[in-house]
Formats: sequence, structure tokens, C-alpha cells
Amino acid sequence: MNVRVQRLFAEVLFPTVGLIFWNWGFDFILWFYFLDQFAGLVSDVVKKNGGFVLQHHGLIIVELIVILCAIAVFTVDFLGSLMDFLSYEDMGIAQGYFLLPIMILGEYLKINLERKTGVIWQTSKRAQFIKTALFALLLVGVIFEGAALYAAVAFILILALINLLFPPILIKK
Repeated sequence: MNVRVQRLFAEVLFPTVGLIFWNWGFDFILWFYFLDQFAGLVSDVVKKNGGFVLQHHGLIIVELIVILCAIAVFTVDFLGSLMDFLSYEDMGIAQGYFLLPIMILGEYLKINLERKTGVIWQTSKRAQFIKTALFALLLVGVIFEGAALYAAVAFILILALINLLFPPILIKK
């Protein structure tokens, strides 16, 4: 499957389904995206045997900080919002028991695939920078406007546009 299609499924389709069918709010979408990106950052550092590359990982960390700031601005209780996200039940199962293992499994499978094929897919620095800048602008919009549904839809559209406009970089070992 094409890497762009995989990113669209992971970053766009899942939050959209959460917004429409599971009544996720903007904070839930932000927590999902934060945990997904954090799992990717941790697996990237583990993959490099603990190596931290400020040039690449710095932008991801800035993006994670912007996401955490958006959650802090949008919610009254920061940690309570995380606990609400992890313990939210649909069909009798808390989604934390479902989503976290899937995220970890996805990163594990990605590492194994990269080892077997010798091919690494990375987000371009330009795409990472533009995405982080757009998230920061969205944060400013949320602070002044406060419309949660519009912010959630704008967040998902930003992810879709970045994934469609900027293809991932292919690195062969």
C-alpha cells in the first residue's frame, strides 16, 4: 500500500470517524494525534538505538508542544481530558485498551518492515514545518474564536492537505 494512503488512513480517516461516529471532541482528536506522533517519535529514537537527531526530531517535538498547548487551552482539566480520552467507552470497551496497543503495534510493524526492506519513509522537513505552523495558527484561532467543531474539522483538513501535497521522503539503506 502506498505510504501516502497509509498516512491518510492513520492521520485523517481515524479522527474523522471518531468525530462523526464516536462523538469525539476536538480535545480527543488532538490526544489521538499527539499519542500517534509521540509513538512515532519514540520508535524513531529506538530505531536509531537511542540516537536523537535535533534536526529531524526537533520539529516533531515543537509540533507535540503546540498540540499540548492546544489541548491545555481548549480543556479545563488537562490530565482529566487525557483520562477521559483513554477511558471513553464505546460498545463497552474503553478505547485506551484498543488504541494504544494498535499504535504501538503499528510502529513495531513499521520498524520491522523498514529493517526487512531497507527502505525508510520520512516526512519531509518542509511538510513538518508547514504542518506545525498551521497547527500554531489553528491554536491562535481556537484561542480567539473557540469553535470546537470548526477547529476539529480544520485540524483534519490540515492533516489531509499536508499528506496530499507533500509526499514522504524515501531513504534507502
